Amino acid sequence: MRVYLIHIHLLPDAAGASLPADAGLAVARAAPEPAAVELAVVHDGAAHPVVALYLRSGSLRQAEEEARSAWLNAAASRPDLSVFILLRAEMPLLRLDD
Repeated sequence: MRVYLIHIHLLPDAAGASLPADAGLAVARAAPEPAAVELAVVHDGAAHPVVALYLRSGSLRQAEEEARSAWLNAAASRPDLSVFILLRAEMPLLRLDD
């Protein structure tokens, strides 16, 4: 198993709500088995909020599915998260400067 960085991209409701301070923890706790979240970080200052998950998984595709499921599970149980629309859950492309 490897550790993957997966970004969960979200669209806030029309009122432009910010993610709650414990959103990362809520998503990490909602991850399905056998996903193992190593770290969850919320980036709420961009055009749309992002929850970044470092999770241990068998493949990239599986990690992206587990991240998507973690968000949907968390949003289903938390009204303050359910106002955010899931845009995508994917490994970010990182630009490495020479």
